[in-house]
Amino acid sequence: MSGYAEQHYNITQKEYEELDKQFGKLCHYAAWQIVRFNFPKIKYEQEFPNVDQEIVISVIRAASYYKRQIFLNKAFEFLNSIQLTRQERVKVTALQILWDGRKEKGNKNKFDKNEEEALVEVIKTNQNKASEKGEAAPTQSAPLQLNKEFTIYCKSIIWNTYKSIGKGITKSRKDRKHEVSLSEYDFLGESVDNNLIGMDDFGPSGLGGRLRAKLVKDTDSRVVETFDILTNPENDTDVFLKDKSKPKVKINVVRKKTKMSYKTIRKQVAKIKDVAAQVINE
Repeated sequence: MSGYAEQHYNITQKEYEELDKQFGKLCHYAAWQIVRFNFPKIKYEQEFPNVDQEIVISVIRAASYYKRQIFLNKAFEFLNSIQLTRQERVKVTALQILWDGRKEKGNKNKFDKNEEEALVEVIKTNQNKASEKGEAAPTQSAPLQLNKEFTIYCKSIIWNTYKSIGKGITKSRKDRKHEVSLSEYDFLGESVDNNLIGMDDFGPSGLGGRLRAKLVKDTDSRVVETFDILTNPENDTDVFLKDKSKPKVKINVVRKKTKMSYKTIRKQVAKIKDVAAQVINE
């Protein structure tokens, strides 16, 4: 059933604008909190759009599912209020039992595309009865209702997506932490002063450029070489990992290119961080 609700109960531009007006700021705030607490400052601008988009998409998906839920509830309400043939009544009753029991624990029977199409067919056959009552038959194209019930539902979706993204980041870091003997996680991804490593501005007056110049002046060639490897965007491949689908790590690239031990690499990175702190305070 994946994607069915989004395709058949798509959100119009007007509905999207209404969703953005009501929930946009909340989505942006949730995304900002995730980025703020899980990424170094240098990556804020890079990561925020991705996280924000994921939360916004969850809201749009929730809106589609809610439109479908409203339609089906109204469909059963309508069909239960009119006279049906015996065969139609049996079909509608069976479908409603399936719909009402969809959330019961251990229930593996789903109300999917085929069941919905069967229900729609009964509605089409009896549309004239809605006209006789002075009503309109339920339709799948009915606009989204931004009522109190949807607001509560949508906020819970935003919160659940927020937690899910956070857990995903945490799990990714834990997996990554145990993939190398010398943990890049410990000194390249977590502490605030590690934001200095991987700086984009390597011009003479840029932070990265000033840091490298000071490393050349105050440290030995191995420290500079380690810094250059770590900040080179071409060195994103962990040459020792057999499973290339796992997160890429640069530390083993340093080890292969320099032949230094992990203990020595750790010392070089510690020196880089010390000098970086001096550059920041200049």
